Amino acid sequence: MPGNPSGQLLARLRHGLEAQERGFDPRAFRLSEAMHQVEAWIEDQTAFGEGAPAAYWWLKGLALLAYPIMPRFGAKVWHALGHTDLPTVQGFTQAGSPQPMPRSVLFRRLKAAELGRVCRWVSVRSIANRNEACRTLSPGAGAELYP
Repeated sequence: MPGNPSGQLLARLRHGLEAQERGFDPRAFRLSEAMHQVEAWIEDQTAFGEGAPAAYWWLKGLALLAYPIMPRFGAKVWHALGHTDLPTVQGFTQAGSPQPMPRSVLFRRLKAAELGRVCRWVSVRSIANRNEACRTLSPGAGAELYP
């Protein structure tokens, strides 16, 4: 296991997990809040240092935050980091022996037909924004939610 996670990374992860927990509270369920924590973690990818140790701990945090929303992705990243169990807070600081990342974890470019299906489900604030997002993702493909 490459060193120990930084205090900054642990504090940010704790904040993200607490915010996710509030989002999952059945009295005020907000899945968007849980997903926002994954997005924020991705945006902060260089805030915790550079090199293999920082990347290892950042990926572990990503797996932990993503697991409740995208369980297959979170588990695949966790397993690639050398764990045989599922992502847990208790297992976060336990030693893992990183393995080569399976290609199936990586994302692939969508074809225009697939993008059209995705655009029907894109959750953006307005129809105009949805259409613009689809055009931006696939210029010239004519993928729009509503013509």
